[in-house]
Amino acid sequence: MATYITRRGLLRAGALSFGAVAGSALLAACGGAASVAGQVTSSSAAAPTTNAASALATSASSATTTSASVSSAATSSASLSSAATSSAPASTAVAAATTATSSSVAKAASSSAAASATPGDTAAFGKGAINLEFWSEVAGPIDQGLLNPWAQKFTQQHPDISVTMHYISGSNNSEKYTSAMVAGTPPDGILTSGFPIAVQWAANGLIQPMDEWAGQLGIKQQDYFSWVWNMQNFHGKLWCLLQEYDTNVFVWNKALFRAAGLNADAPPTQIAALDDAAAKLDKKQADGSIAQAGFIPWLSANISLWIAARGGDIYDAKNGKWTFDTPQARDALTWYQQYLKRLSDINAVNALTKTFTGKVTGLGSGKLGQQIVGDWVPLYNYNVDSPSLEYGVGMIPTAPGTAPGTNTVIGSDTFVLPVGVKHPQESMQFMLFMDSADPVLAWCVGEANVPPTPAMANDPKFLKGVPYGNVLVEMAKPELLHPFPVAPTYSDATGFLNTAVNNVLKGTTTVEAALTQAQQLADQKQQQFSAQKPGW
Repeated sequence: MATYITRRGLLRAGALSFGAVAGSALLAACGGAASVAGQVTSSSAAAPTTNAASALATSASSATTTSASVSSAATSSASLSSAATSSAPASTAVAAATTATSSSVAKAASSSAAASATPGDTAAFGKGAINLEFWSEVAGPIDQGLLNPWAQKFTQQHPDISVTMHYISGSNNSEKYTSAMVAGTPPDGILTSGFPIAVQWAANGLIQPMDEWAGQLGIKQQDYFSWVWNMQNFHGKLWCLLQEYDTNVFVWNKALFRAAGLNADAPPTQIAALDDAAAKLDKKQADGSIAQAGFIPWLSANISLWIAARGGDIYDAKNGKWTFDTPQARDALTWYQQYLKRLSDINAVNALTKTFTGKVTGLGSGKLGQQIVGDWVPLYNYNVDSPSLEYGVGMIPTAPGTAPGTNTVIGSDTFVLPVGVKHPQESMQFMLFMDSADPVLAWCVGEANVPPTPAMANDPKFLKGVPYGNVLVEMAKPELLHPFPVAPTYSDATGFLNTAVNNVLKGTTTVEAALTQAQQLADQKQQQFSAQKPGW
């Protein structure tokens, strides 16, 4: 994975895992199961119970709620070798024995939490008697600069409350959060950039619903984009609040377009035109190595995007079923093979993409003509690291019969309320404040993420603050944007799909065999989960 898409230490698509201790602890403590070598070992430990939260003070009713974004959990790796490491099912990370008693698991989790959940950077605000410990993995200097001023403003408005912001960097944030929650020592609130983990936490009883406060503060479904509401409100309850959501954008190097005789101001809107432009942009060295690539479909784009661009989807939300083995998926993977053949092979592609590291992005390197990237990349990376790059931002090219701009939600920064927090009322007051209009707009302009409500997305602050905000809003339509799968088995299932993609790219299997196996494994995982958690 190129470092320019890991600005928050984000988890890779399909690689969301709890780690050996945290994962086994979560599953055992919640009566779940760990998948070890294809077998399921169940635990009889009881799930934590949700503590009833007290009513919010009326002073919080002035907060105007909004929402969040998971970043680029859907982005693929820059090279096949790094992509392969990101596609292992989460079950491989929780293969520790689950025969331990619930008390020993709790001890292990407590020990792990004490050792590994030590926050990194901290910032304390206010001097109130009630102190809230708030954890977040969006830990970079820019991220902190967008959150800290609002935490300070909250404590100024609530002098009885102080807030300590803990910024926890690293790739195993979810393990740390899970360990602390299983051990019964959770933070008072969490802002996680890994949305799928919030669904798993909900299914395993580690976070509590927010419906009590939603009713009092007027959180209404009609205020949100439909896909945002469905990410927040599932299994009959409101489990989280989205600060924003992430999606894909199509970018192209205008200088390379002109040099190839292409119209730099007219990007392709269909996949066929994208392919034609790519072929004109390709250049090879005398030894056959790639000097310049017109396009690499899997670079920073998950296969789910290209399935959606062909009118398909990877998840049937109505029936709760993964849909990997479809004509659209087969067509997308066959398309991948066509690009490999034209460019040479996966080794030649990896030799090129491994140079896209640090501040050298694919587009900014001058060696790539077109790419799919997360919505934040142009503002966050190109403008900072490649100031001379002349680039364009447009909607996703699609296949005939599929509307141009058809896209997928690839993540969200998500507020959750753990079970057993000491001050649930004050915790919700703080998170609702941080998820209100001004803090969210400041975040979305600073990070080039999409606000969770139509009102915010169409706010002049956003449209003027993000140079390509109009493109993001144009794709923010229910007929174009495929929602993020809200499924507790997301990590394992998409891991199987990513493995299928990697095996096809390596040439070790056929498209048909790869997708058939991924579908079978996903079905098996769903059946195992349903047996352990009936009704979910």
